[in-house]
Amino acid sequence: MQMRRIITAIFLTFTLAMASCSSLTHVPTTATTQTIVTKSISAMNQIKSFNLDTDITNTYKITGSSRTDTTEWKGTKLINVSNQEMGMNMTIPEEISGSNINATLEMYFKEGKEYLKTLATGLYQQNPWTVTQLDDILWKHETQIPYLTEILKNSIQFSLLDNEKINGIDCYVLTVNPSIQSAIDFAVSQEQPFGTQIDTMSGGGIPVVRPDAYQSGSIKLWIGRNSNLPVKVEVNIDFQGNVGGGMITSTPYTPTTNPVDSSFQGQLSFSNYNQSVSIQVPEEALGAK
Repeated sequence: MQMRRIITAIFLTFTLAMASCSSLTHVPTTATTQTIVTKSISAMNQIKSFNLDTDITNTYKITGSSRTDTTEWKGTKLINVSNQEMGMNMTIPEEISGSNINATLEMYFKEGKEYLKTLATGLYQQNPWTVTQLDDILWKHETQIPYLTEILKNSIQFSLLDNEKINGIDCYVLTVNPSIQSAIDFAVSQEQPFGTQIDTMSGGGIPVVRPDAYQSGSIKLWIGRNSNLPVKVEVNIDFQGNVGGGMITSTPYTPTTNPVDSSFQGQLSFSNYNQSVSIQVPEEALGAK
């Protein structure tokens, strides 16, 4: 009987130890998280093409006022990184000072040029298409991968959560506290040729999207376990500060009036990585000036 008790105690101790080890294998370590981040950055630097769906909303509220302005950027993009080409359709509904403004953008990057068609409430053009030289900043704004890379490179803190399946893809779930500058760069990147100006303001004020007005930021990424590439990204970034008013009379300019809250929330969805794609510019756009 004594021997049976000893054997039973040993068995229970072994079982509890194995259960403890089993649970520990599911607890992500800092080393594991850093490996995922490093592999993801490397994989993003080798992307040849992808699809990107965006739905980001900016809520802009003047403190102490009932006025709240909102702008939404909802777009679908096909991007060929290898040839620096893109095709995009985007809607930008805005509510500014109680008025609703709806804009639609059709944009193409092809052979170093940007073709843009803008239609908006109250905007009338004989030919809605324009063509300009494509610059590196606009390319980064629209493709987003450079900003995600910078967010991962410069983030202050990472947390690796449970695995989750998104659209049939097994993913790591990673939460990130971005650096202030990478959060600012992401927010500014949402600005489009038509709509709310994020990094500039008229009338002598300055934008609230700036380092001293940064309040908090959290970015959640679903990264494919096999590809190491982002599948979905959720964004929450908040700014709070004065935007000033009137003429700028000193340098540096310190705003003292019109405190505002500005928040960015939404998601990016990535798919169809490294597929064969062809971007075709509409015939009517080729004759634009």
